[in-house]
Amino acid sequence: MSNLEAGLSVTFEIGGRTVPVQSANLDIPSGKELKDAIKEAIEKGLEFSMPLGQSVTISLAEFTSWLSSRGLTLPPGFDDVVSGTQITISSLTVSTKGKFDVALLVEFSEGILPQGLDSFIDVKEIGLRLKVEPAPPPA
Repeated sequence: MSNLEAGLSVTFEIGGRTVPVQSANLDIPSGKELKDAIKEAIEKGLEFSMPLGQSVTISLAEFTSWLSSRGLTLPPGFDDVVSGTQITISSLTVSTKGKFDVALLVEFSEGILPQGLDSFIDVKEIGLRLKVEPAPPPA
């Protein structure tokens, strides 16, 4: 029995920028082959997350195009909330079953955030979070 743990890492591109994500360590029951554990984890919906402290800055147009190519659209009025053309992905979780959760650091349009917000919670930065939780398959 090995004392090394195994997990998967993946890189993909959004608008020509490389996005790294990694899974948690895989559960490999005694007597199970690594290849079988990987296959089973992917089939069950293995989640991959961007490592803490990592971020990727891309254009809003490239991000929108990437989402669209996967059948996802931004919420109505998104363009009224975000004023910049660049966004920074500061957190990302994706699953082999379609779950998607991303935190974006954005430049908010004037008048979106209430005055005095920083005195209430000492704001360091504010981002926007987008999430898709796929519907479970019909029974």
